[in-house]
Amino acid sequence: MKKLHPILGRLLQVTALIQIAVVMLSVSLAHVLGVSGAFRRWPVEVRELFLTHLAFNSLAALASSILTLRFSRDIAERTHPLCRWLSGTVTVYWLLRAWGQFTYCLSGQWPACYLHALIFVIYAGLAGIYAFATLRSGPGT
Repeated sequence: MKKLHPILGRLLQVTALIQIAVVMLSVSLAHVLGVSGAFRRWPVEVRELFLTHLAFNSLAALASSILTLRFSRDIAERTHPLCRWLSGTVTVYWLLRAWGQFTYCLSGQWPACYLHALIFVIYAGLAGIYAFATLRSGPGT
């Protein structure tokens, strides 16, 4: 089991970097999709809701990324019960985001359904890595 700790620690670091990439893509989403002109025509309330949603989702993902980068070894080695709570919380976060993408995938048409399916696989993979770190047996249980 000791050999798993360094591998899981590195995997958690890669996962955190993927999360940071997701945040960067999310923040630039309006620009990437070219909706900035149409965005200004949306009602003020909808724009505020979109920006608030984007900001807080991005901050939540960024915070979990930074904490994972800083404590990846501790999460892998389960040196403290707080590590299990952190990885469990992030698991739930990514599971909920994956579920949301899956529901969009079911209602989407080609080619959007393939994009939603790809994003679903990424989010589910992130959740799976954190779930493994949370649910495996070992010290700190």
